[in-house]
Amino acid sequence: MNLKVFVYGILRRQINHEMSNKLRSLCDYLGAGFVNGRLYDTGFYPGAIPENDEEFRIYGDLYELNDRELLFELDDFENIGPDYPNPQEFTRIEVPVFIETQTLISWMYAYNWPVEDQKLIGHGDYVRYISRLNGG
Repeated sequence: MNLKVFVYGILRRQINHEMSNKLRSLCDYLGAGFVNGRLYDTGFYPGAIPENDEEFRIYGDLYELNDRELLFELDDFENIGPDYPNPQEFTRIEVPVFIETQTLISWMYAYNWPVEDQKLIGHGDYVRYISRLNGG
């Protein structure tokens, strides 16, 4: 089972959040990378929609999970699975992640709801985006 996970929002290394701290302490950090696609501000967190189009990128961090149970814990964190009503806001999919000189297949939590009314984060970097919102 693939145990790589690409995170692009509140689970990024630079964000102080309980689950992001857990990833940093329990997983192997493989590096910063990107996925082709668009990133949106959905309110309290971002939503990413991967695409084949190389015009837009979603920047994030790639981890190797040391325990597959953590993947299911992330599913629960993202409110996906049989215990949650459909349509679910996120779905876990495998995507190519571009990191340094290689491409690795990784899980990613893709946004699954309409984005017509959401703000596009054109540069694709949520950490940079919230830093500017907070006056940084």
